Amino acid sequence: RLIQAGNSHGHATEEFCPQCLAELEEAVALYRGDFLEGFTLRDSVAFDDWQFFEAETLRQELAAALDRLVRGHLALGSPQAALPHARRRLALDPLHEPAHRQLMALYAQIGQRSAALRQYRECARILDEELGLTPDAETVALYEQIRAGVPVGEAMLWSMPGPPGPLARARTGAQAAAHNLPAQTTPFIGRRQEMAEVRARLEDPGCRLLTLLGPGGVGKTRLALRAAEELAQ
Repeated sequence: RLIQAGNSHGHATEEFCPQCLAELEEAVALYRGDFLEGFTLRDSVAFDDWQFFEAETLRQELAAALDRLVRGHLALGSPQAALPHARRRLALDPLHEPAHRQLMALYAQIGQRSAALRQYRECARILDEELGLTPDAETVALYEQIRAGVPVGEAMLWSMPGPPGPLARARTGAQAAAHNLPAQTTPFIGRRQEMAEVRARLEDPGCRLLTLLGPGGVGKTRLALRAAEELAQ
């Protein structure tokens, strides 16, 4: 209700007022953990799937509200107030590179140059460890600009991270294959051994069907979706 109220004031979508920001602030404060986090029903695949997609929908709503709060505080001339929301937005998806850039730009804007440079190094570390990639050219250019002491332009501050996409950089510049998989708003961390085994089996021409078995709530659906995304082509 608060998100809807904060997004439906009597002004244009790209305009902001203290009232709509206050409602969004209250809304994001109510989100203290993922939907039914830590709860599951034994041997109920249907429940696992339902819970997963409900949680993802709510996380996307939270991400959109945080994006709007960052933009709103910038519009009202309060980059310092935008900072905690940008940090929380990045925490929802640490692999989302545009969110790293926005945080770097915010740090630079409020005079925390060393924090901006540290954020770049953290971005590079995460991309390397999780995806085996390096930051893209836009991120490197922003880093060099901040390191040289050149002021960050308004356009970079207002650039929103956009929809979460942990695998966006994994495409390595190639066009992503079309598929109907749901978007994942959380990073996939660990499970390297299981992913390697799943990949090896799926790449075996003799494998026509692969079933993942395990207790409810251990992440079978998430593992299957990750494997499907990586092997979509």
